[in-house]
Amino acid sequence: MCNAPLILRSSDEVAQRQPYGEDWLYIPNLEHYSINGIIIHIYLIVPSVGLYPNLAPEFYTRPMAAKDQKAPPSGGRQAAYTARNRAALIKAGQEVLAEFGPSATIEQLAAHAQVSPTTIYKYFENKDKLFLEALGTAWESWLGWAATQNPTTDRFQRIINLGRRLFYVRQTHPLFAQMLHSSLGFMPDFVIASDQGEGKKVFASLAAAGDFKQDDFDKRYLLWTYIFSGLLRAVLVTDELSPDEAEVALVIGLSVFGVSEAKAKKLLSTKLVFELVK
Repeated sequence: MCNAPLILRSSDEVAQRQPYGEDWLYIPNLEHYSINGIIIHIYLIVPSVGLYPNLAPEFYTRPMAAKDQKAPPSGGRQAAYTARNRAALIKAGQEVLAEFGPSATIEQLAAHAQVSPTTIYKYFENKDKLFLEALGTAWESWLGWAATQNPTTDRFQRIINLGRRLFYVRQTHPLFAQMLHSSLGFMPDFVIASDQGEGKKVFASLAAAGDFKQDDFDKRYLLWTYIFSGLLRAVLVTDELSPDEAEVALVIGLSVFGVSEAKAKKLLSTKLVFELVK
């Protein structure tokens, strides 16, 4: 697995180079520096996944994002100070999101982070922006971990395995699981919103390779997003299904893509190995 940063200057360069192929996501804005007035972004490279909400926001350059965020300091101690403060606020945002969900107030965030609301607004436009980055960071961390488990060269099997792991996220990543519980509980369309993202591209490539039926693909994918979203809610929110029961239901769900019951059962027969996160 590739886990080294890739330094690129723009979304155009990402699109042109794609040095690790289409199986990889290029997650922007992990770090950024200003050199001679040019903002340099460092992208984290992780496998693309089609069974969970899209991790990466649309790639954009710093000028395009000016309305959303202020440009960071150019470097040195101030940049390090800013990075530490943002990281601390993101961690606090994850904990508040897990405990209270996205309905938490800016005052609750400030109290938990032991800062004033004004401090939060220095780094984030509003609480929703902070929650979005907090959740995105947790997704990135989970994805990096999941990609190291049960390595396989079979792309279809790899994607199925990654999706299955979400059913067991309470056992492996308790804080992330609680964040998903809160987010899915308050935002039922959380997974469905990824319908036009990287997930759809990955599934479209599987259809093109013959793993899925290609006819009426858009309709099939829309049905799939509702199916998988429902399974996640049943496991993480309502407790209607155990992880094992969700896997059985996944066999049925894959039929929407024309995957036979025998093939789906074979895909899910692979034993998942878990390295628990402390």
